[in-house]
Amino acid sequence: MYEKFFGLDELPFDGLPDNRFYFVGNCQHQALELLTSNLSRNGSICILSGPSGSGKTTLVRMLIRSLPKRMRIIAIDDPRLDPHMLFCRIDSKTKKTSRTFCSKRYCDHRYLR
Repeated sequence: MYEKFFGLDELPFDGLPDNRFYFVGNCQHQALELLTSNLSRNGSICILSGPSGSGKTTLVRMLIRSLPKRMRIIAIDDPRLDPHMLFCRIDSKTKKTSRTFCSKRYCDHRYLR
């Protein structure tokens, strides 16, 4: 319907973020620079938060593509995790922390994807 009106070759909105249609404004550019700078330090953890639909997922995908392949990035997008489950999720993705702390007995593995 609006493809012809706006001269588009395809639908720009199909429910999934598409980087080709992502506008990097001043705030997004600053966030990308800040995240890139902070993630360049060994062992760093960054948190990106914001309201639904503000572009966090797309920004993180753009960030991951722009970083060197040697960097290990873990995106955790479940806001319901309590601190213990967050630690267990990180543990399940990195295999760097104590196996005792996040054993089957202590962690609810349905949250560990």
